[in-house]
Amino acid sequence: MALGKGTATAVLGALALGFSIVAVRLYFVVRPLVRTRRAGGADHNAPAWFGGPSYQELRPADRLAMAGIRSGAVVSLVAVLGIIGATMVSVAVAGFGGSQGSGEETVTVRVGDRVSFPQTPFPDPFGLTTMRVITVRSGPDAATRAQVQVCAASAGVASGPGPGDFQLRLAGQAQPVTATAGAIPGPISGGQCAAGPITFVAPAGSVPVSVVFPELGAERTYVWTIPEARG
Repeated sequence: MALGKGTATAVLGALALGFSIVAVRLYFVVRPLVRTRRAGGADHNAPAWFGGPSYQELRPADRLAMAGIRSGAVVSLVAVLGIIGATMVSVAVAGFGGSQGSGEETVTVRVGDRVSFPQTPFPDPFGLTTMRVITVRSGPDAATRAQVQVCAASAGVASGPGPGDFQLRLAGQAQPVTATAGAIPGPISGGQCAAGPITFVAPAGSVPVSVVFPELGAERTYVWTIPEARG
């Protein structure tokens, strides 16, 4: 499945943070080896086994100075790591927020119209090229059914979107209703189309106003407005 820009940003941020942690750990492993090699037996750098003084043999003032230098280096590295981590987390959070908030694109059409899914920069996660809500009807069982047609990209798809991918907006209600059943047949060969009913169960007396396909992974939301719900 293709990743949306927000998800991709979060993944990149996590990878960058991981690389930063690995780099710091490598620094602490490599640094003593480099210093030992550069010391060449000099008293001020070489460890005890190269003829230099052990930590216990240093004067108290030298111990404090060495501890201060090392502590300063550790604090500096921790600060840099903290800044990098905070930056990456901020970018990741902003990316996730963008994929679900005001940054997403909304395409609004009427029931009966067909929409095309852009394949760049992010292809449709379901492998589809077009979708059309053909009709929306309310039945005697109080359920609302949308007849939905989808067409597959050249690679084909094993199945169409499921009922959980569709929502029904109701007049005067902020919370949409998620579909409870769907029957778009599959698999669908490349370049072919298939249609089936998507069923919503709305509260009694409610008035459907639109069918929504929130394609969050690609930062696009498609809305089909309903002129009227016919029985």
